[in-house]
Formats: sequence, structure tokens, C-alpha cells
Amino acid sequence: MCASTKILLKLTQEMIDEIQRLMEHTKKDGSMNWVDGEDIEISLAGTFAADRFIVINNRSKKPWQPSINSTHHPDHDPKVTEDFYKQWPHLKK
Repeated sequence: MCASTKILLKLTQEMIDEIQRLMEHTKKDGSMNWVDGEDIEISLAGTFAADRFIVINNRSKKPWQPSINSTHHPDHDPKVTEDFYKQWPHLKK
């Protein structure tokens, strides 16, 4: 009979501290993006067996508000995008 050993990844305090440091970024206006006490959801994602991504979704910031530059924004003006790519055609996909 063959025995197998399962090795589970444990988050070390060093890894947790690094995640915490990365979460301490600010928006362009200098305000904090992530604030203690917000409603967050933590998930695990990945495409391949060896790839895993920790997804931290801030439910307090829902519903998502699109940027004025997004085609999902109700005030989006496609003419602005058209003019931009006329000036910078090498950036067009």
C-alpha cells in the first residue's frame, strides 16, 4: 500500500504582514482605499492546480461605480475616446 503525504500551505506571520503592508495604499486624492471595519469577502481563485490567488473583495464599496472614462458609465462620451485614439493611434488595441 502506498502512503501519500498532503502538505498544506500555511500563511506565516511574515506573509500576513506583507499582505497588510500592500493593503495600506491610498487613492490618488490621498485617502485610504481600505479601512478597518469594512465588509470584506475573501476567496481563493486560480486557473491551474498550482496557481492560487487570494481575492479580497470589499463589499462595502458595492455597487461598483464606474469611471467616467468607462463605457459602463451613463455619462460616457465615445467621442472623447475616438479623439484620444486619433491623437495616440499606437495605443489602440
